Amino acid sequence: MAATSRTEGSTSARSISAHKNQLPVGIASVIGRAEAIRVLSGRLKRCRFVTVVGHGGVGKTTVSGRHGRGDIGLYRDGVCFLDTTLVDPGLLPSAIASALRVSIISDSMLEDLAAHLQQKQVLIVLDNCERIADAAARAAERILQCAPDVHILATSREPLRADGESVYRLPPLDTPPAAAGLSAAEALTFSLC
Repeated sequence: MAATSRTEGSTSARSISAHKNQLPVGIASVIGRAEAIRVLSGRLKRCRFVTVVGHGGVGKTTVSGRHGRGDIGLYRDGVCFLDTTLVDPGLLPSAIASALRVSIISDSMLEDLAAHLQQKQVLIVLDNCERIADAAARAAERILQCAPDVHILATSREPLRADGESVYRLPPLDTPPAAAGLSAAEALTFSLC
């Protein structure tokens, strides 16, 4: 379909802002997850698409956000964070574009978003994908096909089952045994006490 005027569903893309870091605030310090962050960082260097999988409340968002904050310098065009909790699956490409601060008006949003990212070097963090797993998988696959320097880090309670996805299962934090008599020094050896 040929590009037409804006009112007829044209294709238009422009950067609205050059924000490099759009991670949620409050992820400056993380307790008990240094190993998980190190493993995740190594995995993202080898694989362009990683999904952190685990039970609700296990720390997927915290670990992913901390990874993004720690490795932000690796991505020339920064890190983009999108909480997909309130995103309609059909509107995911538009939500990603909005999080990237890119205006795209198109009849084929995913295709044009992928084309826009073709020359970008960015980490896209898609948080809480369990409700929109199929849409997230489609978007990730298409973006990664078109944009060789884009990495995607997703979080979900289940794998997205997408081509090229590497799944990292986040283990729960270590806790002290229920036995009484634990000294303060012994308790401090656990992630959570």
